[in-house]
This record gives sequence, structure tokens and C-alpha cells, in this order.
Amino acid sequence: MLVYLAICYCVSLAIGPLGRDYAGLADPASLPWGIAQVVSWEAHAFARVVAGYHLINIVLLYACMLVVYRMTQLAIRGPAWLGTLAATLFMANPVHSEAVLNLTGVSDLLPCLAALLAVTVYMEHAARPRLWSRLLWLPVMVAAVVSFRENVWLILFAPLYEACLPEKEARHWRRAAVATACTFAVSLAHASEWMPQDLSLSGMFAPLYFVFYPIGFLPENAFLFHQQPYLGWLAAVAALGVTGLLVRKTRHPALTFGLLAMAATQLGQGARLVDPVHLVGGGRLLLACAFYHLALSGLCHRMLKHPKWPRTVVLATTILCVVFFILQVQSVLKWQEASRIAREFRDQAQAWKGPRTVLPDFRYYDGAPLCLSESIAYDTPFGRAVPHVAPLQLDVPDEYPPSFSVKAVDESTYEVAIHAKHALNAIPWPYTLAGTGSVIDKDETRIETITRAPESITFRVTSKLGAFPAR
Repeated sequence: MLVYLAICYCVSLAIGPLGRDYAGLADPASLPWGIAQVVSWEAHAFARVVAGYHLINIVLLYACMLVVYRMTQLAIRGPAWLGTLAATLFMANPVHSEAVLNLTGVSDLLPCLAALLAVTVYMEHAARPRLWSRLLWLPVMVAAVVSFRENVWLILFAPLYEACLPEKEARHWRRAAVATACTFAVSLAHASEWMPQDLSLSGMFAPLYFVFYPIGFLPENAFLFHQQPYLGWLAAVAALGVTGLLVRKTRHPALTFGLLAMAATQLGQGARLVDPVHLVGGGRLLLACAFYHLALSGLCHRMLKHPKWPRTVVLATTILCVVFFILQVQSVLKWQEASRIAREFRDQAQAWKGPRTVLPDFRYYDGAPLCLSESIAYDTPFGRAVPHVAPLQLDVPDEYPPSFSVKAVDESTYEVAIHAKHALNAIPWPYTLAGTGSVIDKDETRIETITRAPESITFRVTSKLGAFPAR
């Protein structure tokens, strides 16, 4: 498994800060407790040596792989390679690339590792009680919940486990009740942080689609779902129907448990957006991926018992691993290119005299959070903050640099035209500016889409506070 990990991430050690890294490195205290301490230590220990941050992320990911391997073995009790399969696919799934490629990826990796340890120790104790597991299973679960808000889903874990995996006579509902009561009690420590949007059904569960389709939507498809939300609900009903039929036909406890646990991991995460095109924000799906691939291994285990299927299962899973490896390496290379662009932009910005206007402010680049204005918005070990305004945020529609033109109508108004084969790709989710005449009206600026053609979109950007700084 270590070799597979090296294949996917060996070239990631040179990737610099991108996207959410800048805010986290500038003010680690803004991150949750525990994560803040680790990020602060990393910034002090490594400063500008990006390889150090990435090595920490890779070590944590490898630890997660080992725990996923053991968790799969405990759930399936089949051939050892099924555990390796679950761990390898979990590692290589590109939906959560940011958890490893962001310098501050520990914000996703630490909660995931804590939850996986809690789950696996509980399963070890349930499968074969020993002194160490008897002493540790409850403290580890409590610690995972109280330390990380993302792990409140562990309230549901013990009942799901007891209902799905053990034989009826081996189910221990008293132990499950104790686990649920204790984790619920300590989860109250996070009650003040919860918002109504955290429990949005679509926000919590819609991103799970990208766990098994980890390449994101085409922008036109994402735009269609945004314009006609009922299509998303119809797709969800269809997906649930197919999944229910699969579970009913397979009747493998690990498949049922893995899918239910995958859904449970999203409890309370409705406010954490996953961009449906670029999958930025997919780090929240790290734990869901672990249980999804546990479920997939359960499905493979059932298929292996049919005399005609073993060779097909081995061949299909090998091809799937190769495809995931290729997708992950492509993601790493794109992040590497975005890191180079952001570094050059930061270096140029350090020479600016006075505030400037960043226009257009390119945000996401084929899955990588380029985020030009973010790269100069904070004092970090990688550069000082530079005064600027960034009124118009767009995604890179094709290759970088994209074809665009900027016309100064007067000192307080610009017209920005994007020229690309698929110009819609430049408009970020949720596509507020997609239609001609669409407007975003803020306290400081007004942005209007004045023309839209298949290969060109023009925006008018107006300052409400007087002249823009030099562009």
C-alpha cells in the first residue's frame, strides 16, 4: 500500500499553498482546536518548506489507509486483498485530493483518522474482546467526538454496527446504548456551532454522488441542476432506488453497513460546500470514501462466492485502481501547475506600490483552487499581504492564461470579456451571472452580465466607492 501511495503522491511534495491554505496559515487560531495547534506547529517548523507539510499529510493518509484495511477485514472477514482494495481505492479517490494537496490538509485528515480509529477499536472489541479494547473503545469514541465537530455522526455508529454486522445472537445493544449516550453527551459541546444550513438535506447528502463519480459535473450539467432543482431530487430518488435494489439482491452485511455509515458521516455538514464542477471542498468526503470502499469490498466479497465471477472481479477492481491512480496523478499535476501560477502572481504582487485591482480574479482551475486574490490577502510564511480589491471572481474556462480583454469605461467601471470555446465554464457556482442582465449587487461593487454568447461573455464591473485602484 505504501508503494501505491508513493505512485499517487510522489510528485506532490513541491505544491505550494493554494485556496484555503492562506487563511489557515495566516491565523491558525481560526481553525478548530487541535487542528489549530498542528497547523501552528507546522508553520513554525517548516515555514516555506512545503515538502514538510505534505509529508505530514501523507503520513496521516497512510495511517488512515492502515485503519481502513483493518476495518474492512473486521467487517468482511474475507480474503486479505479486499482490505487492501478498500484502502487503496480510498487513498486514490480524487474527490478528496485537497485533503492531501492543501498544506493545511490536516483539517480533514485528523478528524478522519480519529473517527476511523474510534470505529475500528469498537469493531475490534465487538469481534474479540481483549483488555486493551475493553479499556479503550469508549474513551477513543468520546475523544473523537469532543475533539472534532465533524465526528458527531459517531452517535449513530454503534447502532448501525450492531444492526448490520454481527449475527443476531452476538448483538450487544447495551454496549451500543452506552456508546450512543456518551457520544451524544459530549457532542453537546459543539451545539453552539450548529446552524440551520448545517442540516440541509441537499447540502449534506448530494455531495455523496461524487464519491463514486469523482470527476465532477460538466459546467453545463451543473448549471442545469441549478436551474431546475427538481432534476436533482429525481436523480436522488433514482439513485436510492438502485442502491436499495442492490442491497436487497446482494444481502451482504458489509455493503449495507458501509452505505449507511457513509451517509451518516455527512450529518451536520450541509453548510460545507463541495463545488460540483471542480470538487473543491471534497475534503469533507474523506471519511465517506472510507465507508463507500468498505461497501464496495463487501459487494466484491459476495461476487467472489459465485463460481463464474472471481476472475471478473479481480480484473475489474484492478482496472478501477489503475483508473483512480491516473485520475489522482492528473489532479496532482494540475495542482502543481496552479501552485506555480499562484507563486508567480504572489512574487509579482510583492513589487506593487500601493493598492491594486485584481481583475479578473481567477478562482478555480480544473479542480485546483488557484484563488489569485487569496494568495495576497494574508500575511503567511510565503509572502506578505498586499492591499487590493478583487471585484469579479471567475473560474479558468480552459487553459491558463485564458483569453480575455478588459476595457476601462471610466475610473470606476470596467468591462471584462472572456473568450473561450466553453465560456460558461468561467462562471462559478452557483451561476448567478449566467444569464444576460444577471446582477450581483454588493455594498462596494455591482457586477452585471451584459452579453453572453456560446464563446464569449462580457461583464460590467462598477465600483460604488469611487475610482478603482490601478489594475
